[in-house]
Amino acid sequence: LGCRTGAQDVPFSNYASQFRRNGAAIVLGTVSNVRGRYTAETARRIVEGIGEHPGEPFGAVLTQVRRKLLRNGNPLGLCLTAFGDADWRL
Repeated sequence: LGCRTGAQDVPFSNYASQFRRNGAAIVLGTVSNVRGRYTAETARRIVEGIGEHPGEPFGAVLTQVRRKLLRNGNPLGLCLTAFGDADWRL
């Protein structure tokens, strides 16, 4: 959860595509700069979301996580994006 880890404009620094090329089924990235004060809560919410929704597709879990983040005033929910198979079941 760093700044612009999902940005496509600089190919050599595009972490998401590098992980995908090396076999990751799905990669979570951000499309904007992020403030450090939001990253810990965001990481916690993602882990909680995965634990609360076993067997659900990652895309559905990510939608729920985004909603919780925004409901709690965390704008990082608007910056999260998934690369790969969003129907991948956890």
